[in-house]
Amino acid sequence: YWSFRQIILNYHGAEHKVANCIDKKLPLTIDNIMAQSKVHEFCGTNLVVVLLIIRFCIDQFQIPELFGTPATYAHYIVSSLFTVLIIPILSIEALHPKNICLSKQMRKMGSLAQRHITVVEPTVHEVTIAYLAMEVLMYVDEHGELPKVTSFDDAFDSIKIVKV
Repeated sequence: YWSFRQIILNYHGAEHKVANCIDKKLPLTIDNIMAQSKVHEFCGTNLVVVLLIIRFCIDQFQIPELFGTPATYAHYIVSSLFTVLIIPILSIEALHPKNICLSKQMRKMGSLAQRHITVVEPTVHEVTIAYLAMEVLMYVDEHGELPKVTSFDDAFDSIKIVKV
């Protein structure tokens, strides 16, 4: 389990490095990508952290009249609606750039979680795979279809990637 988790977190970091390179409008090269941060401003981890914080606050300050007693169906229905509808909306609003003070603090907490829990510094191999995946996505975006390839070497040629 832990080795599989490690691989996923490495690729998560590689994905962030590629996204940061694109955000900065730098040429997509392995050197440029490796120089980027493994933390990304718009990572889903930021949203999950805010979701957890808001859910914790709601759980701590539940108003019995609003949620009903824990044994009633009304409690489960209202609590479920909060979990599925209200909390995600509040979380997205908390991260929205227009809420500059709140957004900045929430993103800091998300970045902290990324650094220590959900993202690991990737190797050159993982960055190369993320780079190739992005090149394929950019090809699909431009041409509307996957490149037609019959071998691994054809894949490099069809999307004009320099072998690493």
